[in-house]
Amino acid sequence: MSGLVDIEAGKWVLAFDQPYLFPGADLAEWLEKFTIWGGGWEGFGAKEIFVIHEVTEVRPKTYTAFHRSRRYNPQPEIVRAPRTHVIQAFTSEAEAIAARDKFHAIGVETTEAIEAEARRRVAKFAERTKASALRKIHRCFPHIYRRCA
Repeated sequence: MSGLVDIEAGKWVLAFDQPYLFPGADLAEWLEKFTIWGGGWEGFGAKEIFVIHEVTEVRPKTYTAFHRSRRYNPQPEIVRAPRTHVIQAFTSEAEAIAARDKFHAIGVETTEAIEAEARRRVAKFAERTKASALRKIHRCFPHIYRRCA
């Protein structure tokens, strides 16, 4: 990434939550990982991977913001986060939420399409292979399966 996203107090930012962006990671490359659901963080939703903050103060390397964690504390808390984690700035929370959900949906849709096609392509092979395995099991234990034949 060429530089930090321009942010200012009063704006809303879409950013990676601290544990989901490794220190020193290239933001552009990291975002490209989201061509798969969760970007490598399978089992985690968009609300867990990304945060939306209302910026209160901007410093050269960090910003201070209100963070509303509905899961643990309904009251907003003040957090300081690295500016390198910011993906985009917005004028409203609704815009940030829409961008986060749209972005995350790209990976979800892509992964679902790939998995559906993979299941379709392997279905006949899987059926034949399971039938073959079943015949082998029946041959291993003829005293049990003799009655079923």
